[in-house]
Amino acid sequence: MVSQVYRSQSILKELRHSDKRTPLLILASQDSSQDTVKWLDSGADACLAKPVELSELEARLRALIRRAGIKASSLMEVGPVVIDTAAKVVTVNGNRIPLTNKEFQLLELLAENCGSVVTRNRIYKRLFNEIDTSLSNLVDVYVSNIRRKMGLPLIKTLRSRGYMIAE
Repeated sequence: MVSQVYRSQSILKELRHSDKRTPLLILASQDSSQDTVKWLDSGADACLAKPVELSELEARLRALIRRAGIKASSLMEVGPVVIDTAAKVVTVNGNRIPLTNKEFQLLELLAENCGSVVTRNRIYKRLFNEIDTSLSNLVDVYVSNIRRKMGLPLIKTLRSRGYMIAE
């Protein structure tokens, strides 16, 4: 374990030496101030100990990107579909598609995970902050509405697994 940490710190130092601008966040398995100091002295911009709340990780990443002056694109493109996460607008072949807030959130989640299966539980947690999916077909209704509005078979249903947008 010690040799792995030492090797990781030397790789981090090399990376920082060759690239001074890229923000570096360390997700560490240990939570001690000495470890945090070693990571920061090795070139990390921030250090978080596992387990970490996803919302805190996302906020720290946004802060690092903001401080580095990196302009993150708010556009996601999947074939003819363009999703503007900043303006909350979806277009297909240049035509604006009116989606409700929940429909937009679902499409955004699926696009963020393009090529990977997104489980119903993950969708419920993101859209409704709940996990109990046993009695509801709400996600099916949202997926059906998105498909109808876009006129594309973009979202694939994987029985007993979830949904995905294929690459």
